[in-house]
Amino acid sequence: MKKIAILVLFVLLAAQFVTAGGGQAAPAVPGPASAGKPAHVNLIFTMWGDEPEAMSSVLAEFEKRTADTLNTSIKILWTPQSDYANKLRLMLSAGEQIDSCFDATWITLQDFASRGVYYSLDDYFNNPDYPGLLNFDSEMLHYNMLESATGRHIYAIPLMQTLGNNVYGYMIRKDLREKYGLPPIKSLPDLEKFMDLVLKNEPGMVPMAANQAGGPYQGLILGFDGMKENPDTLFWQVPVASGMFGCAQFAPDKKSVTNFYMVGDPRIVNGKWFSQDMFELTRRWYVNGYVDKDISSKTAADMQNAFTSGRAAILQEGTANYALRKAALLKAVPNAQVEYWVYNEKMGNMEPNAVRTNYLATNYQCIPVTSKNIDRTINFYNWLFLTQDNHDLF
Repeated sequence: MKKIAILVLFVLLAAQFVTAGGGQAAPAVPGPASAGKPAHVNLIFTMWGDEPEAMSSVLAEFEKRTADTLNTSIKILWTPQSDYANKLRLMLSAGEQIDSCFDATWITLQDFASRGVYYSLDDYFNNPDYPGLLNFDSEMLHYNMLESATGRHIYAIPLMQTLGNNVYGYMIRKDLREKYGLPPIKSLPDLEKFMDLVLKNEPGMVPMAANQAGGPYQGLILGFDGMKENPDTLFWQVPVASGMFGCAQFAPDKKSVTNFYMVGDPRIVNGKWFSQDMFELTRRWYVNGYVDKDISSKTAADMQNAFTSGRAAILQEGTANYALRKAALLKAVPNAQVEYWVYNEKMGNMEPNAVRTNYLATNYQCIPVTSKNIDRTINFYNWLFLTQDNHDLF
């Protein structure tokens, strides 16, 4: 299996598509980037959210590095997350010039792919003329194909940081840990000792940034975490309704389900209900004052802001948002230091089979069939994934 050179930060791959009204189709068989300097082209991409502070500098550097090869400029149209889906539909319906766009299965991806809105990229992947695109794992591409009237095709470039669920851990104020003379945190008792010292020494600071969703607790519970991630487990958490989960117990050969448990079931799993530890830990942390007393009213944004403003010493966060949260913290507290503890030991040690995966991505880049610059847009993505240096620029 080829190694994926795609440690893509969601906000960074802001390159997306420029569609032109009534654009011309790309060649039936794509060709490589021209050996000579091509004519200059302006590509238009769409992306949701706010423009990152350094985006203009990144694009300027990209133009500088590729002036004699790609000779390409990129303009990114940014749209607030709440309006993005509607605006994307309107732009493509109106035939606006868009060359690449951000999309996802939870936005319009499957619908647009099935209706032929996006161009099939089959001929560009597994093609030696595009060595950057050869860095994509073949299994991942296979499982991220989408159905249309003409069959299954690569209608979207999958973007992901890990083959599977995001890796979660705790962002911890390293400067405070060292101030208290504690060693690096490697266990739940270590974490609680650190929180005790935060309570004692930092008036006005809450040890753990948390909200009503309970995310900060789940990963610490070995029973819950084991069922969710351990490939050898015979127990699996199964959603049965919105916000409601049960637990399926498999036969030893894992080919049938022998029992199914719901909260309140008088039977027990491994001595106790699989999420009982989480409830007990949540209660203990609340009583001890590790989390905000008004936690029931806190949102995910409140939780993140508590840490990035310096009002909390710990934040549970995935690797996808680590750099973003750290940058925000350093802006508010310039002398702060941050370290990361991955509480799943197998993941933290990067052991084989530590992460389950179905190879599906969450985020994608797509090229509308109406783009007048399909080859030139693909040349950009080929360049982006060709080297780690190119990728790191974005």
